[in-house]
Formats: sequence, structure tokens, C-alpha cells
Amino acid sequence: HLQQMLGTSGIDKLIYIGFSFGGGAAGSAAHTDTRRAVGAINLDGGHQSTDLLGAAVQTPYLAFTGTEEIIPFFYNEFFFEHLETMGTSPIVTRARADGKHLDFTDYRHLDQSIRAGFLGLTHTVHGEELHNVLAHFCLGFVDSHLGDNGQSWTPATSFEAFPTVESLDLSYVAEWFATSFPTVSPMPFYTEEPTTA
Repeated sequence: HLQQMLGTSGIDKLIYIGFSFGGGAAGSAAHTDTRRAVGAINLDGGHQSTDLLGAAVQTPYLAFTGTEEIIPFFYNEFFFEHLETMGTSPIVTRARADGKHLDFTDYRHLDQSIRAGFLGLTHTVHGEELHNVLAHFCLGFVDSHLGDNGQSWTPATSFEAFPTVESLDLSYVAEWFATSFPTVSPMPFYTEEPTTA
């Protein structure tokens, strides 16, 4: 239905943005919408489908994850890039910010005494700090890929501005793949044909 609606909207380029389950859906939608999508932003969402498992995304992709203790690892490790070249795509940015799941929503602006009641899904970090992090990364990403104003944002710009945000290095996946499957030749970037729904 989304593709039908967009077909009559006159929108010629867009960035899909989502939180939680919507974050994974944003990546899938951008991967299939090769005509309009110029990027996707995933705010602390695990990818629930297999469509981008070991596949190269077709558009720039910004994936944020928080510091939840219940998930002690970044749970999108095997997505958005070919396994044998994981962590090397110039269009995939993975970042970990100091915050829990609901801190990636407007809940982070509530008073701390109210936030404390959300089943451990919010953090003690001041909401304004994470707001500034997300604004810098996401607005820079959107302006550089959607705007016509000549913005020259790069992920390094935001990582330098916010040194507490960790750039996630997933080169260990490529190392694991090379050890586990030594006879498989590396695939070049962006050869994956997008799936259609």
C-alpha cells in the first residue's frame, strides 16, 4: 500500500526513518524502493526480516543502537552488508549512543522521576544530551542525502562532535567469515539485486 500511495504522491526522493520495529522496516522499505529512497535511519531497531541478511543495502544507511544491558551485543551484526566484507561499506554507518530503548523517543524529554517508571527502558542520561546526538547525526544524514543545499556531512563529522558515541566496528564478522568459509571469494559492493514485494 505504501508503494501505491507514493506512486501518486509526486515525491521523487525520500529517507525512511523508524524506531524499534519501525527501524528495521525503514531499512527494508528503502532497500525495495530503489526509485525514491536515498537513505534509511534505524533508531535502535533490530532487523526482523531476512531480506537484508548478508545482503548489501542499496542506499545510505544509519543504524543507531543503545546501551541496553538486556542485549549485550549489537544485534544487527549480520545485516546490511555482505558477510565477507562486513564493516567496510562506505554507505553503512553503525553507532552506539548512551541510552536505552525508549530514550530514542520523546520519552527522553520527560522528567527523570517519570522516566524511572518505564520498566528500565530509559536511562539516567539527561534527555538533552541524546537529543543533541540524534539531531546532529540524523539531520546531517538527511541534509546530505535529501537536501539540495550542498551539505557535506560525513559520519566522521558527528563522531568528532560527540566522542561518547561509539562507531561500531564489525570487521570481526568479515574475519569470522574468512575463517569459516576460506574458499568463498569476496563479493563486490552493491551487487545485490533488491527484492520486490
